[in-house]
Amino acid sequence: MENGGIFKNSQIIILGVCIAAATIVASVILSQGALKIMKFSKEVINVTGSAQQEIKSDYIIWRCGFTYRAADLPAAYKKIQETLLKVKSYLLAKGVSEKEMIVDRIVTTAIYKKSKEGKETNDVESYELGQAVEIRSNDVATIDSVSRESTDLINEGI
Repeated sequence: MENGGIFKNSQIIILGVCIAAATIVASVILSQGALKIMKFSKEVINVTGSAQQEIKSDYIIWRCGFTYRAADLPAAYKKIQETLLKVKSYLLAKGVSEKEMIVDRIVTTAIYKKSKEGKETNDVESYELGQAVEIRSNDVATIDSVSRESTDLINEGI
């Protein structure tokens, strides 16, 4: 019986040591977390600034586009190519150089017929083709002027 009591006492001592060790480890972990939170709360960034002079841009990017709709896809493609030539010649005449122009790909969208209820059917009514031209230049004044006057292309059917 005496051996059973010694064994029981040693288990209680081991359990007490484990609880004490766990308490110490948990306290260390929690205190380190609290210290990190306090450290982050003290870190503050102050930013001040002011503008002393007006800045004039030395580079411009202007994107313009045009679309054409036709029932026949080849006819629409031909018309969009003709329109691109007119746009390019207009821009060249206004002082935009060929190397400043970036011509995007043609985007094709099928326009479907509508039913009597107003829902789209599977029948293609027409095709809409669109294309964009982007101008990138250091001549800001010229491109700005051209962008404002570009509505003149409406008179050419564009």
